Amino acid sequence: MSSAVGSDQTQLSIQVHLDGFSVFKQKDSTSHLSFTQFAALKNWLQNQDTKHVAKLVYTTPATLVPEELFRPDQAADYLKYHFHKSNHVAYSTLKSMGIMVVFAVDQNLEKELASLVSDISITHSSYELVRRALASPHKEWLRFVSIFHPEHFEVVFHKGNQLISYNQFPIHGELDCSYYLKLLHTRSSFKSEKAAIICYENGSQWGRSNFKTINDWASDAQYITEIYPFL
Repeated sequence: MSSAVGSDQTQLSIQVHLDGFSVFKQKDSTSHLSFTQFAALKNWLQNQDTKHVAKLVYTTPATLVPEELFRPDQAADYLKYHFHKSNHVAYSTLKSMGIMVVFAVDQNLEKELASLVSDISITHSSYELVRRALASPHKEWLRFVSIFHPEHFEVVFHKGNQLISYNQFPIHGELDCSYYLKLLHTRSSFKSEKAAIICYENGSQWGRSNFKTINDWASDAQYITEIYPFL
């Protein structure tokens, strides 16, 4: 579907979490609205003056599969430990990287949202994060690029256009992100190299406190609050 934005339309990013939804507006991407139930989100959309162009971003579990090993008819098997069989599976191709991003989608949700907005596009946060990280012009830099969600964070560990790992980790306290980044680094073959750290805020209650603990040992780490139109 087209994601072109008309001059009289407001672009929305609607993020789908395991326990609710977050909505970011193009005109104010540093703050967001939260909804625990779809009914509340639906009511908010119905009460807007105009229909919006929306980008639906799933932040739920996903998996990355090398393109040469990927089989479309077996896509659901990659997620069978995360979701019930009733979930539908979608996949996106990071062609230049030879990677398939596999994630579950809610077709009923998408159908309802499509009737509430003027246009909608579908993506997953892992696809957007990996694509953004590996497009870095700094080909020799070792980097962690992460984004905070309400109850978890995603992190891409890479060197130039080489993907070392992609992970999602839960967040229960202010030390979690720091712990997992150090763990990934020390267990990799790049542990003797210093890694740059970039963290994207995304309306998470844990973002700033986790970044503070990272900043204690990585003083040059970056914390970015402007995430739109990234997500």
